[in-house]
Amino acid sequence: MLFKAIKPHHPILKKYVQYVLFNQGFEATTQTSFTSYPNHNICLGIIRGQLVQQPNGQKVLHQRPLISSYLSGLYTKPNTHYVAGCLDEICIDFTVAGYYRFFTLPAKQFVLDGDVLSEAFGAGAIPFFETVFSQADLSTRCQLIEYFLLQVISEKPLEFMEQVINCIDYYGLTRVAQLSQYFKCSEKKLYRTFRTYYDVGPKEYLQLLQFRQCLWYMSRHPHLNLDEIAFHANYVDTSHLVRAFDHFTQQRPSSLKPQLVSVDGQVLITNSDKNTYCP
Repeated sequence: MLFKAIKPHHPILKKYVQYVLFNQGFEATTQTSFTSYPNHNICLGIIRGQLVQQPNGQKVLHQRPLISSYLSGLYTKPNTHYVAGCLDEICIDFTVAGYYRFFTLPAKQFVLDGDVLSEAFGAGAIPFFETVFSQADLSTRCQLIEYFLLQVISEKPLEFMEQVINCIDYYGLTRVAQLSQYFKCSEKKLYRTFRTYYDVGPKEYLQLLQFRQCLWYMSRHPHLNLDEIAFHANYVDTSHLVRAFDHFTQQRPSSLKPQLVSVDGQVLITNSDKNTYCP
């Protein structure tokens, strides 16, 4: 398997797009499973094939010649994708605030049915990405994708939700009460707004940010023990960290920590027999 993450170069896109992730598999007889873990971004997935959700919640990629697309919003539980054969997937990962610069579709947990590309960007989107997939060089693909995004971005005034997300990022606020006080609004308003825009509440979102910070500490500082990681990630204690991992990964941190590998400094993957990854 090949994993490649490329950050956008254009200064406008840097505010709204975290990276473009390319997932490729070249063995037609290989069966692979990928488990994505909760993250604070929203992904537009574009595939040569079709992703189908099974009744048990598992997502299976079927190889087909046509391009299909899906949206993956904020979620708080692992999601497993099963792939049989070759894989060619482009994941455009938007910042939480930046997503609504490109979409009017609500950022719910998963949108797998329908033609997301055409619905969001018009009939020319699929032919354009057919051209992108025809390029073997991933840097060239990324340049084309940047060109496309610059054509469809909306430069509308900041909405309330985007102001809240930017405030969290800039000031590092970690409590809903702090947000309520800063914006002089009720916690109920924050809750309603978060649920409408992202399908998670503000407390869940702040917990998600803390969890991802913890993952990066585990990856970048493998010599740290769990007590030290809990301190740097602002958990009350190690037991608090363990409960967060149980909630977000259904694993203990001690079992996940040795598997974490950084892809281009942007994406965390776990390198296991099951080829699990977490964009």
